Amino acid sequence: MNELRKALGGRRRVTSQRRRGIALLTALVCLAVIVMLIGTQLRGVFSDSRAAILREHQVQAEWLADSGLDRAAAQLNADASYAGETWKPKIVDNLVGEVVITVSSSQQRRIVRVVAAYPQGELQQAVAERNGEWND
Repeated sequence: MNELRKALGGRRRVTSQRRRGIALLTALVCLAVIVMLIGTQLRGVFSDSRAAILREHQVQAEWLADSGLDRAAAQLNADASYAGETWKPKIVDNLVGEVVITVSSSQQRRIVRVVAAYPQGELQQAVAERNGEWND
C-alpha cells in the first residue's frame, strides 16, 4: 500500500509541476502578445506625432511665403528698384525660416517669386512657393 501511495504521490508531483509549467508558458505567451500590441500602438503614436510636426512645418512655410509676397509688394511700392532679398525670420523655439524673394522685370511688369523654407537647416524641412505680378 505504501508503494502505491508513493507511486501516486510521485505522479501527482509530476502532474502538478507540469501544470505549473504550462501555466507559466501560457503567461509568457500572453505577455509577449501584449508587449507586441503595445509596441504597435506606440509606433502608431510616434508616426502620428511626426506627421503632425511635418504638417505644422508646412503650414508655417506657407504663411512665410504669403508674408514674403506681402513684403515684396511693400518694398516694390516704396522702391521701384527693389530686386529681392533673403529674409530669415526667427519663429519659435529658436527655429528660423528662410524666405528668398526674387524680382524680375518683363514687359512693364514685375514678376515676384517667393520660396519659403521652414525650419531652416532641419532634415524635415517644409517648402512653399508663391508667385506674383505687378505692373510698372
